[in-house]
Amino acid sequence: MINIIGAISILYIFAWLFIIADELKDKIIDFFKIKIGKKDKPKKYNSIDEMMKSTITPSVEIYHTIYRFFMHIKEAPTDLYNETKWFIQRGIRGYSDRDLWGFNYYLSEMIPKGLKHLKRIQHILPTWKPNEKEEIAKKRWHGIMDDMIYTFETAEKIACDHYIYCPSKSYNNKVYTKLRKDLGGVDFTTIMTLEECKRYEQGWKYFQKHFFSLWD
Repeated sequence: MINIIGAISILYIFAWLFIIADELKDKIIDFFKIKIGKKDKPKKYNSIDEMMKSTITPSVEIYHTIYRFFMHIKEAPTDLYNETKWFIQRGIRGYSDRDLWGFNYYLSEMIPKGLKHLKRIQHILPTWKPNEKEEIAKKRWHGIMDDMIYTFETAEKIACDHYIYCPSKSYNNKVYTKLRKDLGGVDFTTIMTLEECKRYEQGWKYFQKHFFSLWD
């Protein structure tokens, strides 16, 4: 047990030294650049993808991986304290200080989870029409819930810049082409299709219309 504690302590101290040395290295480089009057010339890139490929080389990526590893070790005590505090806050009031940093993202992540759970256990069928078979009413209501779930799952992706949404009323080929051009070579962001935008908007309408029916 003592050996494990000792090994963790040494690793923690080394992580601190590594981060300090990295920061000191950057300060020394910047100092000498100022002294000799050397300025980094801004480079022009045709796309973000081109910029990433020219700046993030394999050796740089390996160094960044090592840096992040030691940074996580250095920040471990603070992270443990914060995660504990946020856990308690969520238990007491339903949300934490951290959730408020991106409350839109937090809600976009939580609401579809709740909707999926409600879909499994809900007994009421708000859209049930008189003299209609239960299977048909259930299928219709579950389709509405699926659209609401889709909307908030999509909202989460929009908040993370994985999806780009454009109002369906102004959606056309010209707008799509401009959005694609603005993206350049970015491959982690997708421009939503017209059909996806319409379904996303429909889910918001359903959520507003059936808000007071979201109970079991």
